[in-house]
Amino acid sequence: MTKKMPMYSRSIYTNKISDKLRETLINNLSKKCHKLINNDLQKIIYEIDNCKLTIFNNNSILIQGKNIVNLVKKLNLPYVNYADKSISDHIASDYIGCDEVGTGDYFGGFVCCAAYINNSILAKLKEFKITDSKKIKDNDIFDIAPKLMKLVKYECKVFYPNEYNLLYQQYHNINILKTYGHDVCISCIKSKNNLTNKRVVMDEYCSKQNYDSYLDKLSINSNDYLHKVDIFETKAESKYIAVAIASIIARYQFLLMIDNLLHLFNTNVKINSQKIKSFQLGSTRKKIIKLNIDLIINNFGKEELKNYIKLNFKI
Repeated sequence: MTKKMPMYSRSIYTNKISDKLRETLINNLSKKCHKLINNDLQKIIYEIDNCKLTIFNNNSILIQGKNIVNLVKKLNLPYVNYADKSISDHIASDYIGCDEVGTGDYFGGFVCCAAYINNSILAKLKEFKITDSKKIKDNDIFDIAPKLMKLVKYECKVFYPNEYNLLYQQYHNINILKTYGHDVCISCIKSKNNLTNKRVVMDEYCSKQNYDSYLDKLSINSNDYLHKVDIFETKAESKYIAVAIASIIARYQFLLMIDNLLHLFNTNVKINSQKIKSFQLGSTRKKIIKLNIDLIINNFGKEELKNYIKLNFKI
């Protein structure tokens, strides 16, 4: 019985290739008379097998389309297979991935993270069976994240509730706050590690046009390579290892924040019997969330809520 080949649904491929491979690739594409869409000083663009292939002068490659792994194989471009239950980029990895955690929770602020990976650590990353942090139990997050943090370069921006509430009062838009947090992480990881020209993949929470407009509102130049995001893609944490790693580290930092807030409450609570074992995360179990909030108000007053929850959330 013939073994069924796995189906791929990747919609984008990026890579950096050698001068020799670039020359070979262009020669082969020219000989086979694939449709040439553009040829200028910066890039060459072909249309092939219902995909758009862009070859940049700096030897970067971008392929966009459906089921592009077949095309990658056809062109003999390097890639890495990925397993069903974890992520392993089918691209040669040399980029920064970004994600955020906590924006949907009543308690705590939120955390943005940018993580950089390259080919030198790709084999080591396979040991972790990396996937989206939402699919990993919190106990496992505490085990995996510190190990990843020793292995990869990363930057986090942690928004505690008091900072979140002050910023939200100013901008009234959570996406602007996300953009601010991500930009802090991206600019820091690029400047600290000489990664200015590395591509950045963002788990898409807004369009690129809106992202750039949010940067403008924050008085940040969206055309500066230190602040640039190259790829916005939905569910990127399930497609790109670096984005998944960013989500895991961000989740870890968010859980640490919640632990700190819980310690703050239990240390200062007036009645010992009213200590809380854990704050209810998420936003769906509102009865339990309301009980937690009432305990904060009863012990410290309503004014203290700003240090524990997102005030724009309604019970």
